[in-house]
Amino acid sequence: MGRPQSAGMTYFPHDTDASSDEKIRTLELKFGNNGYAVYFKILERIFRGSSGEYDLKLNENLRILSKFCNISSKKLLVIVDEAVSAGCFDILTYKESKILTSNGIKRRFHHINKRRERYRGENYGDTKTRTETHTKTYTETDTETPPKSSTETCKVKKSKVKKSKVKNIEIVHFPPSLDSVLELFRERNYLNPESESRRFFDYYESNGWKVGKNPMKKWESAAANWNRRNETDQPEDNEAVNRRYKQLYGDK
Repeated sequence: MGRPQSAGMTYFPHDTDASSDEKIRTLELKFGNNGYAVYFKILERIFRGSSGEYDLKLNENLRILSKFCNISSKKLLVIVDEAVSAGCFDILTYKESKILTSNGIKRRFHHINKRRERYRGENYGDTKTRTETHTKTYTETDTETPPKSSTETCKVKKSKVKKSKVKNIEIVHFPPSLDSVLELFRERNYLNPESESRRFFDYYESNGWKVGKNPMKKWESAAANWNRRNETDQPEDNEAVNRRYKQLYGDK
């Protein structure tokens, strides 16, 4: 007796630098680790299904996802709305029918289903054919995390060019001044920018701008981590969540 055929996927690739994507960073900056977790847990539910969609019109699905993410339904819907607005999911489909999906997700389902049909139609005794088909399916299935933009790619390439060969390059001073730190905290809307920028500056100024035992390489990234920890440590602002939920959905 053959094993049951799976309608959805048992796995999907997850980039190791997914949190560097601007859409994901937006969710993290607003909701801390909850924003990151909700997005990828939604992807897990989508890829487990057979349609490449997750329907939030169904109260049962909303209840399951809320329990799966360990947050209230109201806060879940607020995070989902922000994820849709940031472009993580198709905005028109969600606004019209409360269905979470995207063109990228649909392409992956179509691609993998075609591979499966061809694979299942081949001779199951041909081990070589099965191995080759499985390998192609794995390598050609990319992650849902949006690819890096050309601008980001250029930044990586530029960082490898020797400074002596680059003209008119902006000189970045390190370690930063307190004013530079405060400016960054304000620009990125970090929590309590005046007090936290001072705490951040004093802390790293006192330890010689080191992360653990290693010299700090990029203080802006350290500042982002500092703010992320602060957001995680903050008690959940239920009043703010309820206010935002009421703006989006009324008194439901």
